[in-house]
Amino acid sequence: MAGRAGGGDLPAANIRTLPAPTGRHPDRADIDALFRPFYEAGQGARVGERLYIVAAGHGISDGIDLHSVALLTADATADDPLHVAMVKRAEWFRRHAAFDEIVLFADCCRDAPGLELALPGWPERWNAGRAHPRASRVRYLHGFAAGYGKKARERDFGDGRIIAMPLLVEREMDVVTAIVTSWKTVLTSTGPMLLWGGIVGGLTLAATVPAFVGL
Repeated sequence: MAGRAGGGDLPAANIRTLPAPTGRHPDRADIDALFRPFYEAGQGARVGERLYIVAAGHGISDGIDLHSVALLTADATADDPLHVAMVKRAEWFRRHAAFDEIVLFADCCRDAPGLELALPGWPERWNAGRAHPRASRVRYLHGFAAGYGKKARERDFGDGRIIAMPLLVEREMDVVTAIVTSWKTVLTSTGPMLLWGGIVGGLTLAATVPAFVGL
């Protein structure tokens, strides 16, 4: 849903992005409008083969649902934390079997302030404990930049670019997302990564010298 035209071999016509070219931060109405054609079509028919949802911003999680994430919108306030529940939207498409595969990546924090995340009143054709007969065959992948109740880690490379740096050692990050983050780091900051690799390699080589001296 979000990305540059042609990214991932996706046709430009199939990509919907926010914020708009004006640079205005999107509010909840903007994001709902982005989803509207998909959920209107998905109420009664298969929409397509695969849906990608890539979201980045200030995130929160549900108070009790450990597998949840939502983005706070530009019009959110401390008294009225307006949000867009991303997992619940992805699960709606899965429940209605609107796509054969659903991929969600959320690059944001997952603080749990005790709120209950909810859909914005999308029509439910398959409810009352029932899902679409094909829903169990829908393949899905959810990737989060932080564990439940955690903040996404960031590192500033000094050139204006900031990338998420979730750590596997905290055991809060799945391997696939960590690998994708590492490759993104190398591709977007090749110079610093080569320098760091040279430093690590040089220090490792220097550390082996005493062993050879002992021989």
